[in-house]
Amino acid sequence: MEMLDANETIKVAILGGSVTAGHECAPGQGNVANHTCAWPKRLERMLNTYYHSSYVKTVNLARGGTPSRAGLTQVMSLQDYDIIIIHWTANDDNYKKFYKGDSQLMKPVFETLIRTALSLPKNPAVILFEGFGFRYRNAEPVAEEMHHEVAR
Repeated sequence: MEMLDANETIKVAILGGSVTAGHECAPGQGNVANHTCAWPKRLERMLNTYYHSSYVKTVNLARGGTPSRAGLTQVMSLQDYDIIIIHWTANDDNYKKFYKGDSQLMKPVFETLIRTALSLPKNPAVILFEGFGFRYRNAEPVAEEMHHEVAR
C-alpha cells in the first residue's frame, strides 16, 4: 500500500485455469477466455476504485484446461511483478487427468512453483486463491489439502 501512497504502479500477475481466464463469464459467451470480464480484471477495477488510483495493473496469464504445473513454464517470466496470484484449485483437483491418478504427484510440482515465485528478484507477495475444486460435489478436497500443506 506504500507503493500506492507514493503513486507507484503495482504489477499483479495472475496464473490459473479457465475460471481465472474468464471462460463463460459473460452470458452466451461460450467456453472461450474473456479477460475483460474475468475476476482478475474486476479485482483491478475494485482496487483502483478503492484506492482512488489507476496504479494497480493486472496481467491475466491464465490458460484454460491447465493445472499448476503449467505455471512452471510461466513463473520465471514474472521477475518484474510485485504480486503473483495463483488459482489452480479446480484443475489440480482433477489429478486423475493431470497427475496420472496420483494426487501426491501434484505436491512437488506445486511446491516448485511456489518456491520459484517466492525467489524472484522483486520478492513478490504470492497469494494462493483457493476455490471449490473439481471434486467439491463429493466433499473430497484434494488440491486444497496439498496446496495448504505446501503453503505451510
